[in-house]
Amino acid sequence: MTREERGRVLRAIATMVAVPALIGLTGCTSAGAQSADAGYAALETRIAALPDVREVKVSRSYNGLPTSRNLNLTISVADAPSADLPEFVDAVLREAWAFDAYSPKSVSIAMLDASTPVPSGTIPRPVDLEDAALSLGIAKPTMTKDALVVSDDALETLYGPWPGPTPAN
Repeated sequence: MTREERGRVLRAIATMVAVPALIGLTGCTSAGAQSADAGYAALETRIAALPDVREVKVSRSYNGLPTSRNLNLTISVADAPSADLPEFVDAVLREAWAFDAYSPKSVSIAMLDASTPVPSGTIPRPVDLEDAALSLGIAKPTMTKDALVVSDDALETLYGPWPGPTPAN
């Protein structure tokens, strides 16, 4: 076999390996994005069914690598449930941990008090969720300016391995 023939054979083999691999990667990316979108919609619907929820927005963010995805929840409530806030946060976290489109590295919950109207262009007052997290047994809850962030390790400690069972509302 000449050098030229060997080169053609090697290029043909490389093409036979590379093309299916690229097609497979493209298929995974598209299907994953669609299933994540469907998962977001299902999660929004389940959380919207909780008492006093006016609006739910679910999104993702990345923690470094594209495979290290976080699940972000923004929930507007008609009346911030003060006495049963831990129970409400527990229900939201259970729903989030049952999300099965991908394994989130963390879940963040921003709860907004929509009980009183706010001027256009402003955001309703955030509800402080730190005490609720502590009462659930989250030893050191991470609080950002407006949200409670719970790691996958803390969620697994609370609810078992991911994905958790879908709670019955």
